[in-house]
Amino acid sequence: AGFAAVMRVGGGRAAAAHEGALVFGLAAPVAEDTTRRFETMAGVLCRALAGVGVNAQRGELPGEYCPGAWSLHAGGGKLAGIAQRVRRSAAWTEGVLLVSGADSVREVLVPVHEALGLAWDPRTVGAVEDLVPGIGWHDVAAALRAELATEHELLEAAEDLTALALARIVRERHDAG
Repeated sequence: AGFAAVMRVGGGRAAAAHEGALVFGLAAPVAEDTTRRFETMAGVLCRALAGVGVNAQRGELPGEYCPGAWSLHAGGGKLAGIAQRVRRSAAWTEGVLLVSGADSVREVLVPVHEALGLAWDPRTVGAVEDLVPGIGWHDVAAALRAELATEHELLEAAEDLTALALARIVRERHDAG
């Protein structure tokens, strides 16, 4: 279906991300407990979604893919999931927010869940565009960036070819294919 298998740093069960997904993450020193970092990121994401007209709630939907207490849902569909990886001195909090393309995510996750023997309800896959017709990825990304900026100092980064080359090498370690 055109999806590459990768292992997310934050872990979790089978999920899918494509060009309609907004994948984001935040690295920070371990100054707060795990729950507080989850709460902060969920709050940022809920406020960003509210800014584009979506009233998202936090919590696991029965039958959702990659289930967890830090899922965000609205209109009966899971829109986002948040995960963390914590090391001794640093934490990575990440999320995947589906802006568009819920049908293609459903399509790819059906055989994946069948192969893994995982029960789930494909109707729980949702996307922001299902609730706000015509919204674009860049609209949602701008709302998320604005909310992140209220909690964190964001730095503009110029394209660094050395960093991109290193990222390609490191990605191979996360490629499950």
